Amino acid sequence: MATQEKKASEGSLNNITLGLLVIVFIVVIVLIFTLKSGGASGFNDTNSPARGKLDSTVVVREYADYLCPACGVAAAYVEQLLYPKYKDQVKFIFKDFPLIGVHGEPARIAALTARCAQKQDKFWEMNVALFSQQKTWEPLKTEKELVDKFKVYGDAIGLDSTKLEACVADRDTKALVDADMQEGDGMKINSTPSFYVNSTLVVGYRDLENTIRKELGLPAITPEAQQPTNGTTAPVISTVPAKQ
Repeated sequence: MATQEKKASEGSLNNITLGLLVIVFIVVIVLIFTLKSGGASGFNDTNSPARGKLDSTVVVREYADYLCPACGVAAAYVEQLLYPKYKDQVKFIFKDFPLIGVHGEPARIAALTARCAQKQDKFWEMNVALFSQQKTWEPLKTEKELVDKFKVYGDAIGLDSTKLEACVADRDTKALVDADMQEGDGMKINSTPSFYVNSTLVVGYRDLENTIRKELGLPAITPEAQQPTNGTTAPVISTVPAKQ
């Protein structure tokens, strides 16, 4: 009798052990799939502007500041080279990471403006305008000066200026930018531009294309082929840590 109870106990223990091993195996498989699909737990893309192949398992997340000179170069690089080249294979997402401690409130106001353009389905057009006209609005300091200038850009891309101005002052818009900043802090972003290609962090843009190609299963290309098409010599990252 005791022997039968012992065998039953051992059998039950073996079943429990087997069950635990199966659960662990499933969890490992899910984690691997999640990382490969770019779904690292620290990302929340619900409200983030996105374009390209929206269902792609290769996701590029760009953390940038509209007043960061290196971000302006990287933006031109992505817009002119990477996006046209990989838009049918990769999902591109933009994340706001204004360096308030470096560039002050103008960087935040620019981010708010782009998010307000997003509400009128013109985010990427405003994104291009803000980066390409960086030198034009960089000297402006007051919110009124900045909003008036950004309304000019908005007019050029077909935005409702009245809605744009009201949106910039809206707390909900600020919450969107703040959420990106908090996410960036959690993902160890400390300079701009920084990119996540799925779960791989790329600081600056020089290694960006080859990192994308690796995720796509494509061979690497030479560094010369990865330079911005405008030939600029601006730095590839901001030299100041992103401390708000």
